[in-house]
Amino acid sequence: MKNNSNKVRKVPLGIPEIDELTHGGVIEGSIILVAGHPGTGKTTLGAKFLYVGAKVYSEPGIYVSFAEARDDFYKFMDLLGFDFKSLEEKGLFKFIGLPTVSDKDAINLFIGIVSDVIKEINAKRLVVDSLSALSVMLSPAQLRAFLHTGLIPLLKNNRITGIIIADIPYGKDFVGFGIEEFIVDGVILMKLVKGFLRYERVMEIRKLRGIEVPIVEIPYTIKYGHGIRPLMIPELEISKRRYISEEPRHELISTGFKTLDKILGGIPSGVQILFTGPSGSGKSVLALYLASKIVDKGFNVTYISLDESIDTIEYRARYLRVYDSFSKMKIYSLNPITMTLSEICKEIEEIITNTKPDFIIMDGLKALEKMSNPQIFWSTMIKLISLLKSRKIRAVYIYASEFPKEKIPLDTIVDVILIAELSISVRGIIRRLIVWKNRFGETPKRPLHIVIKPFEGVNIE
Repeated sequence: MKNNSNKVRKVPLGIPEIDELTHGGVIEGSIILVAGHPGTGKTTLGAKFLYVGAKVYSEPGIYVSFAEARDDFYKFMDLLGFDFKSLEEKGLFKFIGLPTVSDKDAINLFIGIVSDVIKEINAKRLVVDSLSALSVMLSPAQLRAFLHTGLIPLLKNNRITGIIIADIPYGKDFVGFGIEEFIVDGVILMKLVKGFLRYERVMEIRKLRGIEVPIVEIPYTIKYGHGIRPLMIPELEISKRRYISEEPRHELISTGFKTLDKILGGIPSGVQILFTGPSGSGKSVLALYLASKIVDKGFNVTYISLDESIDTIEYRARYLRVYDSFSKMKIYSLNPITMTLSEICKEIEEIITNTKPDFIIMDGLKALEKMSNPQIFWSTMIKLISLLKSRKIRAVYIYASEFPKEKIPLDTIVDVILIAELSISVRGIIRRLIVWKNRFGETPKRPLHIVIKPFEGVNIE
C-alpha cells in the first residue's frame, strides 16, 4: 500500500471559479497576500474564505481585525448573506478585534491571543485585516518582526492556511511595503479599472506557490449571497477536429429564404454569422424575420438586444406579421449603460445556459464595443463565440458599421459575414445583401436584394 502521508492537500478559497482555475484551491498552510484598492472587496474575499471553510468544510476560522469593530463586521457580513454569528455559536468561527498595537510587547500579546484561540477552536483558516493598519502603528522593523518571527511561523507550525489583507493606494498597482510579496506563498491583486461609464473590479493572481495559474485579469462583482463573483466566461479546450465539416446534413436549418439557402446550404450546428451594415439597412428586421422562420420549425430561439427595448422588438414583430412566432421566442433587453462589459457578457452566458437555445440573435453589439476598447471586446467575444460553438448553438451577431471600410473585431472569428447596404435612387430606398464571407462555399458575385413589405414580411431575391 502506498503511503499518501506526503500528499499535498488543497484548501478551496470558497470562490468556485477561482478554485477551478487553481485546480482545487491553494496548498494547505499557504499564506496568501490579498492586496487591492479601497472598495475592491478584499474583506469580502477574506470573509468568504472563512465562511465557506466553516460552513461547507467544517474548518474553523479566525478573523483578526486591526481596523473594524466586531459588531460592524457582523452587520456588513449579514448584508452579504454571511451569518457568522451562527458559526460562532457552533464553535466554527472567532472574531478577534485588536485596534491598538504599538510596541513589541503588544505584538507578543497579539501572538499569544491568536495562539490561544487557534487551540480553542482548532482553527484551520485565518484572515488578518489589514497589514496597512499595522504599518501605521508599527515601524518597518517591528512590522518585519511581526511577520517573520510572529505571525507566519505561528500559522506554518499549526498548518493553518492564512490570508493577509493589505491596501493599495489609488493610482498604484503594487503594495509598497517592500517585504510582504517575498515572504508569502501567494499574491492576489484586486483593482479598480476605469471603464466607459464606471469602474470595473478586476482580480489578478500574481503568484501561487506550487500551482500553475495564468496571469490574467479576472473581472468580478460583489453580490449578495455570493460575495466575490467572478464574471468569467468558461475557458474551453481547442478542438482538434473541424466542427463544421463533420456535421450530418439533417442538422442543417433552413434560413427561410430560398436564395440564401442556395448559397449557404442552410445553417449548420454551431455556425457563427456576423450581420453588419449601416443603421436603417434592415439588419434587425431581417434577423427577426429569420428567427421567426426558425422558431416556427420547432427550434428554441433566444433574442438578446443591447440597444432596443422589448416593446420595440415586439412592434417590429407585429410590423412583419410574425408576432405569433415572436411570442415563442425568449426575448431579453440588456442596458449596457447600467452594467460593465464583463457583467453583460456574464449575463449573456447565464441566459444561454438557462434558455439552452438552438439559435440565438445578439443585436446591438456596437454598444458593447463602445463600453471598452477593441482588444478587450475582441478577447471577450472570442470566448463567448467559442462557448456557443462548443455547445453547437447557431448565432447571429448584429453590428452596425460601414464594413469593410470600418474594421470589425469579429470579422476573423465568425464563419459567415453578411453585409446589408442602403442606397437611395429615383425608385426610392434600395436595400441589398452581400455575402462577404462564407466558410461553407462560394460567395455570389452580385448582391442580393432585400425586400421589406410592411405587414407582409421580408424576402431576399
